[in-house]
Amino acid sequence: RPKILFSGIEVSQKAKKLAAIDGASEAKSTADATHVIAASTERKVAFRRTPKIMTVVSSCIPILDQSWFEDSADAGMPLKEESYIVQDKEAEKKYGFKMRECLSNSTKVLEDMAVHVTKFPESVKVPPTADMKAIVQAAGGTW
Repeated sequence: RPKILFSGIEVSQKAKKLAAIDGASEAKSTADATHVIAASTERKVAFRRTPKIMTVVSSCIPILDQSWFEDSADAGMPLKEESYIVQDKEAEKKYGFKMRECLSNSTKVLEDMAVHVTKFPESVKVPPTADMKAIVQAAGGTW
């Protein structure tokens, strides 16, 4: 049963459409999400790499365009995710990866690793410590 988490977008009539997807519910956090709706090509809402998104990427949870949500609601059941996976073309080009491949790989990148973090200079922009801890743990690492 899909547990849908919304990130960075507003969904009109969210409750009505959620009820139309067989057995779906809204996830309360990244920990219980099975699907994340994080962009909308139709409404020109860009994908943003927020701490919440970085946590779900680390967990290999599908990050989908809003059209998956809308189309699934219209169909009354969750549709296959593959053609709805959000692409981050800028980051994919810069860092040499493919979002679809990352999200289809169930291997956690920090599995069996411990991560130690020191203080960063204030000029370096990093997520808050609690968010960094969640990202590391979602990726299989020990904080």
